Amino acid sequence: MKPWTLLMAVVIGLAPSQGQDSQPFHCRMPPQWRFSDAEAGPPAKIEEALGKILADPESTERESAAFLLWRNRSFIHAKAVIELAETTRGALAAEVTAGLKPETIRREVESADPRWGFWLAYLRPQAELVDILMEKTRGSFQTGAVLALGRSRDPRALGPLLALLRDSKTPLRGFTACALRDFGSVDAEADLIAALSESDDLWLQVNACDALAKIGTERALPALRRLTAASQPVGALNTKTSASRAIREIQTRGQK
Repeated sequence: MKPWTLLMAVVIGLAPSQGQDSQPFHCRMPPQWRFSDAEAGPPAKIEEALGKILADPESTERESAAFLLWRNRSFIHAKAVIELAETTRGALAAEVTAGLKPETIRREVESADPRWGFWLAYLRPQAELVDILMEKTRGSFQTGAVLALGRSRDPRALGPLLALLRDSKTPLRGFTACALRDFGSVDAEADLIAALSESDDLWLQVNACDALAKIGTERALPALRRLTAASQPVGALNTKTSASRAIREIQTRGQK
C-alpha cells in the first residue's frame, strides 16, 4: 500500500480516537501545560491510527505509517519511528537519518517554531547542539531547550541549568529540576535541596524530589523528610509521595 493510500484508509476510520496526550517529555508538568498542540502534528485520530500500525510488528505497513508520522512531525511517535528507521533501509531510514543530523536539527531550533527541533535534540543529544540550546533558553518555547539540555549531559550545560534553577523569577524552575534529573550530576544536589526549602511551588518540588531520587545523597534527607510531614493533595503533584520515594531511593543507594 502506498503511503497516501494508507493515509486515506486512516482518514475514513481505521481506528476511533481515544485522545492523545501531546506531552512527550518524561517530566511532571502543570496540568495546563503541553509541549505541542494539535497544530504541531497530525490530527489526533490519524495519529492514533498510524501509531497502532507502527506498534504492530506483524503489520506490512509499519514503514509507511512511520514515514507519515515522521513527515507530519508526530511528537508522540517520533522515538518509535527513529528506532524503526535504525533497523531498516530505504526511504524511511534516509529521511530520518537526514532529519537527525546536527545541522538539520539546528535549523529547526532556529526556526520560528523550534519545538520539533527541541524534541529531536532531546531524543538524540548531540554535542554540536549544546550552544544553540543554551542560547534558546532565553527565547520562545525555551522549556524545550531546557529539557533538551538536560538530556545532553554536556558539562557546558550544567552552569546555565543551575542558574535557571536559582532564579526565583523564572517560570522554568520546575522544568529545570526535571532537566537536572536527566543530567544526572550530583553537583546539582545543593541547589535542588535549596529549591525544596525555599519554594512552595508544588510543580518545582515534585521535580526536585524526582531529581534527588536519582542523584541525591544523605544530605538531601532532612529537606525531603520535611516534605513528607506536610499535608498535600493527591495526584501527580503530590510532594509527600514524591519525597517519600526519593528518601527510599537514596537510602537504597546508601546500602549498596
